[in-house]
Amino acid sequence: MAFMILWRRVLTAASFLCVALTVRTAAAQEHPISLSWQAPDTCPSSAAVLQEIDRLLGGKPRTNGRQRLVAKAQVTRTGDGGFSLTLRTESPDGAGERALGAPTCEALAGAAALVIALGFDPAAMTTEAAGDSPAGPPSSSPVAQAPVLPPHALPVAPPSSIAPAATAPVGATAPVGATAPALPVRAAFTPAPASAPLGRPAASHERFGLGGGAGLGLDVGAFDAPVAVLRVWATLLVARYRFDAALSHVPTTTIAAPDRPTAGGRFTFVAGAASACLALLSWTNATAAACAGLELGQISAEGYGVTRPREGRALWIAPQAKLDLTFLLASPLALRLDAGAEAPLGRRPFVLENVGVVHEPSPLVGRAGLGAELRF
Repeated sequence: MAFMILWRRVLTAASFLCVALTVRTAAAQEHPISLSWQAPDTCPSSAAVLQEIDRLLGGKPRTNGRQRLVAKAQVTRTGDGGFSLTLRTESPDGAGERALGAPTCEALAGAAALVIALGFDPAAMTTEAAGDSPAGPPSSSPVAQAPVLPPHALPVAPPSSIAPAATAPVGATAPVGATAPALPVRAAFTPAPASAPLGRPAASHERFGLGGGAGLGLDVGAFDAPVAVLRVWATLLVARYRFDAALSHVPTTTIAAPDRPTAGGRFTFVAGAASACLALLSWTNATAAACAGLELGQISAEGYGVTRPREGRALWIAPQAKLDLTFLLASPLALRLDAGAEAPLGRRPFVLENVGVVHEPSPLVGRAGLGAELRF
């Protein structure tokens, strides 16, 4: 009986020990750097940025209960086709905020990883950089020499391409990484294992793209009442510019003569348009653009309610201007919302014999629409 009691106590103690070891192991596996990474889909992922931080620190850092760092990064597109980063960090040593800019998102992600690694452990950064540098004769000059990049590093852009836009410490006497030794800023990641891809090449999607979509619009002014417009379009994207080719169709709409409700015309509208757009504002998943273009088509009409109904056609030429918002929902799907106006030239009235004018387009026509688009 005493043996059974002793055995139960041993099992209980072993259970508590296993639980303690499990908790300790889980705590040891927790990454001491917490990264919130908000960036366009074409940018490297947060996992890729953390992997670059681990590489800069010489391996995944261990938490010692105090040394932790929380980083929040937001990447947005700039008007010139580049990218900007706002990076906020909090650690036991204080908090800070930094703004960076770069022509590519990969270069910006590399710079962010370097800043975070410096803020977390400058000593580890110095050790990692010194380990990569080749040995050489001692220097008699007291000035510290910048470490040389290892042979496997990618080519770097000039330092001016990644220049801090501003430094605004928040609740601390110095920004994160202020006590760190001077290191060369790497403008791109060192190649990572195939299991952690760093995103698409920066020279493709950000600079050039194709797309196409369809939607439903509302026309006010081309006819005597607002009418629905069916639209399809194709898109070419080049940096901040977008070029659209669109087709619009208004299904048959009936307009009665003002003085004779039993007579009138049945009208249809078909037109094609070409326009050029310039991105004015860009956010993480949205772009606002201004567009100008020209629409060319025809209005067809067929009379009714008279002894000799006839058919007629009129040429439609209208310069147009509009503003639109494009929201990237989930690559490659986007949502486009637009509103604008056009001014038809050479407006011709539609006349019924022995009845008079049935319809004449307005000198200013309003258009608005909503549609879905696929981008590649």
